[in-house]
Amino acid sequence: MEEQKFYNDKILAYAKFYDYMLSHEIEKETKILERVKYVNNTEALFDLLLKDECILWWKGALRIKRFFGNEYWTSDKKDELLKQLNEACDDSSINKNIVKTIGNGNYKGISFPIASTLVYFFSQRNCPIIDKRALQTLKEYGYEIRNDDWDKYFDVCKKIIDDCHISFRELDKALWIYPDVCQKEKNYLHICKKLNDLKIAIHPALNVP
Repeated sequence: MEEQKFYNDKILAYAKFYDYMLSHEIEKETKILERVKYVNNTEALFDLLLKDECILWWKGALRIKRFFGNEYWTSDKKDELLKQLNEACDDSSINKNIVKTIGNGNYKGISFPIASTLVYFFSQRNCPIIDKRALQTLKEYGYEIRNDDWDKYFDVCKKIIDDCHISFRELDKALWIYPDVCQKEKNYLHICKKLNDLKIAIHPALNVP
């Protein structure tokens, strides 16, 4: 399938739709971004990962908490992870490599989706989050990316945001919400009305002008 072009206005409109549908998620995300600024030891890091309104909870990955409570996570291993995350910065190319290092099997329980989420927060939004829904959207647009191909995922996202002059997070939101927009059976009339209000070019699957 030939790769289709992404357009700035459409991505931004879908991102707005994400904000509209998931406003409670935005509040959680904002709180975590603020909490990250005060993580200065491994206890604070693992609290942010596992307790209360934590990163795994925001990511919908609480099922993997079991990986973080065993003898594998020694003090040295925790220190090593925190050191890696503290290197996250405004430079997305550096962040890309951090995700590659911590998400490729070096840390039990941390896959590329979790690694990219951690680096997203520690870099203050300067990293895309790899996600099966985002991958599904990219595949619909003709991009063939394996679930574990972080390098290609990052490079595709970086090219899109550079071409469209948008942020990683705006693209994340658009890619994540797109499958919901394309499901007739899910709040069909409500979605159509909101898309129309946001002046989004409706996907052909919705059969509306």
